[in-house]
Amino acid sequence: MSEQNQVAKQEAGTVIQQVDGKFIRKAVYQAFSSVNPTTREEKINLFNLLEGEGALAMNDHVGEKFNLVDVVTNPYDRVDEETGELEYGALTYLFTDDGKVYVTSSKSVYHTIQNLMKVFGEPHYNEEEAPILQIVKRQGQTHKYVDVKVIG
Repeated sequence: MSEQNQVAKQEAGTVIQQVDGKFIRKAVYQAFSSVNPTTREEKINLFNLLEGEGALAMNDHVGEKFNLVDVVTNPYDRVDEETGELEYGALTYLFTDDGKVYVTSSKSVYHTIQNLMKVFGEPHYNEEEAPILQIVKRQGQTHKYVDVKVIG
């Protein structure tokens, strides 16, 4: 951890006071899965998916629309090698009704899906209640980032 930063633990994450006196919050993400594999084959497929096999990078599919069926969020943490600070994130996997799985580490997608579940309830969505999402790029303060929006 950088010596110039002061750290305070909070329930929702870590708050750090930077050298310039401003505060930033490092969020801690929660694991979630609406996928309930029952057979050995389903468990192996989900395990391999979480290990990086078979998911489509959302960044490569901007503009695509899909019916959302299931969601998995898989939190991670890593040490910033330059500052020594712990960084938190989550991989978000979005399962479609046609068998595709999109994945991203975008924090925005994670938070959008959390809000979607507050309104639509937790997945597993059936055909009638599945929200239709579109992968979009949004302009942030310093760069563009991937997100999803509900279109139906």
